[in-house]
Order: sequence, then structure tokens, then C-alpha cells
Amino acid sequence: MSNTAPQNSHPENLSLTVVIPAKNEAKMIQDTLLTINDILCRNHLAAEIIVVDDGSTDNTSAEVIRTGTLLQFPLKIVRQTRSQGKGAALMTGFALSRADYVAFIDADLEYPAEEIPRMLVRLQAHPLEACAIAVRQTDTRPVWERITSLIAHKIASLCLQVPVRDTQAGLKMFPGWFARQVLSTAEETGWLFDLEALSKATLYQLPIIQFPVQQTARRPRRARVSAMIGCLPSLWRLTKNHWTAGNRGRLLRFIGVGSFNTVVDLTLYFLLISLFPPHHQWWLAAFESFASWSMTTLLSRRLHSRITFGRNLQPTGFYAITLIGILVQVGMSALLSHLAGSVGAFMGKLGGIIIAAGITYTGYLWLAQRSAPVDDKHNLPFSPALPIDTRIETDI
Repeated sequence: MSNTAPQNSHPENLSLTVVIPAKNEAKMIQDTLLTINDILCRNHLAAEIIVVDDGSTDNTSAEVIRTGTLLQFPLKIVRQTRSQGKGAALMTGFALSRADYVAFIDADLEYPAEEIPRMLVRLQAHPLEACAIAVRQTDTRPVWERITSLIAHKIASLCLQVPVRDTQAGLKMFPGWFARQVLSTAEETGWLFDLEALSKATLYQLPIIQFPVQQTARRPRRARVSAMIGCLPSLWRLTKNHWTAGNRGRLLRFIGVGSFNTVVDLTLYFLLISLFPPHHQWWLAAFESFASWSMTTLLSRRLHSRITFGRNLQPTGFYAITLIGILVQVGMSALLSHLAGSVGAFMGKLGGIIIAAGITYTGYLWLAQRSAPVDDKHNLPFSPALPIDTRIETDI
């Protein structure tokens, strides 16, 4: 092991925090810490190490404390008094990190820690803020684990839009602000934390750089069918959160509410022109379009406030913006009614709705940014999931 201390190890200038979740790793944790210490020293990195003991029943914490005297880097051990899962341990470590970038690696070092400096250099040189993840070149896990991993990958690709080949490799690196402000308040406390982290990275439009690595199996594994079945509710929650959070979710909610309003509006309008055919009387087509909109818009503001934006849209501004949209609809209905009768009026109404949707969404979004929130259930980051009274911190 190198005895050369890093040149810039002052806490205020940290470039990297390495978080290690550990549970019953008393036999391996010393070798893991010494290996990571040696790699960080050889690359002259200004770094800190955080080990989160996830309710171990062996001497993991004692081994970490004993090994800490041999390291050239600041070391913090966090002991969670009860096991809460890998994701919970990582959230705790991320919240305590101080560096520009935060990496995590499994305590058994099945993934090569030598990739950590390479990841850091790549992220520091990237023109945009980005994430780095390890992807396994060959998979040495049992067949059932490979099957469940394949299922998780397909779900990530199709439902969560995570464009990576391997979501579960235990070596990843994120920008420090993203780890502290977003990932430290994630919802998944178990092994699906990795999937949620990558899902949030896509929501925040962070590029994900993949590093092919060779996994080295350190211990026998036993895959359980019950674990896969038990995670199905979490997979559903992840998918739902992904599609109802951020700009994409807001747009989808707007489309959903708008589609419902459109059905109501068109139904009322169709009934009116059926009962009172406008023929070539443009003023009657315009009046009927305005009447159907007036009845629909009474419901529209409440739905958009509660569902789309989560904010109490100010009535005067909402109706003014909506009025602009209806004028577009009325104008097209009147014009095409004059040219093609009732059929033209209906087609003009439909075309006007599409054009007006773009106008009103932009206006509602502007209004929402100036309105008081109804609640924060659609805003990122999500609410914290961990009780803070279940951990004991020790600086070494």
C-alpha cells in the first residue's frame, strides 16, 4: 500500500466521496478499505470515505474503526441500529457526503475499485454534468439472478426510459449535488435503489456514461423467487413516479386532463349542433362552440390546479389564457362552418383544440410558476424516506 498522502485532502476541497454500504462484512471490510485507500493515494485524489453499517450483527463497525487509523483519508462510519436495506444505507451516506462527486461501491469489491479514478476523470472532463456506472461484460451470477436482472433491465428500458445495459452493478458515480439533494431522499430502500437513481438521472437529463468492467464473484449467492415477486409493487411505484414527475409528467398530466376536457367539450358541442344545426350560419356555430366551452371550463381550472400543476391557478389569469384558446377554436369553427357547413364546423373545432392546447399549456405553465402550491407530490425531489434517529455517526 502506498504511504503517500493526497496533496489536496482538505475537506473544503474534496473532489470525491466514496460511500460503501456494508452489512456483516467484518471479514472483508479491512481489505476493501485498504484497497480503496491505496487507489485514491496512487491517483492523488482529494477524497473522503463513508462506510454505512446497515445493522450488521458481526464486528463490521469495529473493523472499520480499527482500519481507519491506517488510512490517509477522512473516514466516517455510520451505524444504522437496524437493517434498512442497501438503498437506505446509500441514502444515508449520500446525505453526509461533501465532495464534488459521490461514488458508491459494494463492500465485497466484486467490481474493480480501479475504475473509480477513471470515472472521476471522465466526469470532470465531460462538457455536461453526468453520471458514470459500471456495466458487467460477463455475468457470473446464478441463472435466476440473471433472469431477474434481465427483467429489471427491460422494465428500465421500456417503462423508466433508462438507456443502459446494466442497472444493478454495484459501482456508480454521481455529481455531488445530485447525490445529496435528490438521491438522498429517494423512496427505494432496497436493491431497486439503483434503478430509481438512474430513473431520476434521466428525469434531470444527466447523461449516463457506461464503463464495461469484469465482475469477480466473492461469495456464493442464493437467488430467491420471493424477492422478485416482493419487488413488483416497488417497480410499479417507480414507473408511476417516473411518469408523474418533472416536466414530462406535467405535460402528460396536462394531456390527460385536456383530453378529458376535450371529450366533455366535444360531446356538448356535438349535442348542440345536432339540436340546433348551424348550417352556414357562422354566428350560431360560434355561439354553440362558446357555450360548450363555458360549461367545460368550469371544471377545467379545478382539474388543472389539482392534477396538472399542483398549484392554485389564479382564476382571472386562468380564464384569460383559456379565453385566448377558445377564440382560436371559435374562429376556426366559424370559418370552416362558413365554408363546409356542420361537418366543417366540427372539424374546425377539433383543429382549433389542437392549436389552442399549445397556447394554453404555455400560458398555464407561466401562471403556475406564479401561483401558490396545492401540495408538492408532483415536485422533485421526493420526500425523505429515512428516520434520522436510527443511525450513529463516528468520525475516525
